[in-house]
Amino acid sequence: MNDEQILTAFREDALPPSEVDVSRAVRIGRRHGRVRALAAGAGAVAVLAAGAIAVPTVLAHSAGRNTSDPATGVGAPYCNGAPLPAIQPTTPPDATPTEFNPLRYWLHFGDTGALTVQSYTTARFWQQATLTDRSGQTTVDVVVQARGGQPVFADESGGAPHAVDPTTGTPTDEVGGHPAFWLPGHQALHQYQVARLGWQWGSNAWVFVAATDTSSGTGTPLPALARSIADGLRVLDAGPVPVPFSVKVPGCTRLALTTHYRATRDDGTPYEQFDLTFGDVTDDTDNPLLSPASMTPMITVSVSDARPGDKPGSVDSTFDGHAATRTSAGMIVYGAADGRAIDVSAPGWTTEQVDSLVRAVHPRPVVDWTENPLE
Repeated sequence: MNDEQILTAFREDALPPSEVDVSRAVRIGRRHGRVRALAAGAGAVAVLAAGAIAVPTVLAHSAGRNTSDPATGVGAPYCNGAPLPAIQPTTPPDATPTEFNPLRYWLHFGDTGALTVQSYTTARFWQQATLTDRSGQTTVDVVVQARGGQPVFADESGGAPHAVDPTTGTPTDEVGGHPAFWLPGHQALHQYQVARLGWQWGSNAWVFVAATDTSSGTGTPLPALARSIADGLRVLDAGPVPVPFSVKVPGCTRLALTTHYRATRDDGTPYEQFDLTFGDVTDDTDNPLLSPASMTPMITVSVSDARPGDKPGSVDSTFDGHAATRTSAGMIVYGAADGRAIDVSAPGWTTEQVDSLVRAVHPRPVVDWTENPLE
């Protein structure tokens, strides 16, 4: 799989039915809960499992920022006046970055055989991809970290994430000329416990690969597959993240992460979703891979193939002529984005502020996805 293929994999043939309950995934609460779990390094969620990586402070270093809109007040509830960190210059191609730009990919896969990218999430200090085969029973989880943080994992019992030293694991054959280790104990892949292969792709910058066969219902580690993916993997600036919409940056936030997710419903129809998540955090830890103790609520804007039938009876209103579902966290409006759904999760915002943010989403056709989604 070359660079172009990995960046367009989400627009190829539909994936097989996955373990993920799409009707739940499209819900505002599910989506927002998933991102918050990512940001807290907790919970077994669809993309990043318990025991994978405890997610860092998640402000993007090259994304737009904004103050609250005086006309709409969008963003005002979370604007405390504290200055955001300065935007960092672009990392030279030959350097190991201390931060990733969430609008650029850094995982480039070699030959993945029958595996296809199901999801890809970018953030400030890490990126994560999930690959699956057509049966949906073989899953590979790949997590790459920027330089400078000590890897963080939950223990086998599902306890709180904590910093670990991967070099205390079991040494194995080198990966790309770098010493490699099977991590001590078992690190979770989705709800399954499987070992992770880890190595430093750059100075003090780790990458981890885990593979499992879920057909037995208990999860069987596939170390040979993990090794094969690891041997073909390169970590480099693999190009921009194409986004199917643009949106005004919510007030007093920056882009925190992006998530592109694909699956197939039980009825065989494809499902695709793209999220932009915004937020601000107080970085009060010396390890950027540990979640900060203080985090403001995060705002997620999604465009997806969600439809009212995914959760019968959930439609409770209309918005600008479209069926809609309102929740305590925000609103999903079906068919508002050239036939696709717009999903806004903004806990604590007023109805008027949520409405304003929905109207600020500008969809783009598949042939014209944008590399500059922030207005």
